[in-house]
Amino acid sequence: MFEGHDTTAMGISWALFLIGHSPAEQQKVHDELDSIFGDDTERHVNHEDMKEMTYLECVIKETQRIYPSVPLYTRYC
Repeated sequence: MFEGHDTTAMGISWALFLIGHSPAEQQKVHDELDSIFGDDTERHVNHEDMKEMTYLECVIKETQRIYPSVPLYTRYC
């Protein structure tokens, strides 16, 4: 029932950690979000907004590559 909560929380934590340790990348994420939302901070994110968040998507994918929430254990014979 709660299997996805820990992995999601860890993924978000690592993404925020990496973004926080790189001011240049953090600024790129802010610039992208500002270009999408502008001054309208009260509106909800929709599907079209998600399609425009290309840089943030790359940041999340890179975070998952560096710190996978479910590590792969390969078995050898």
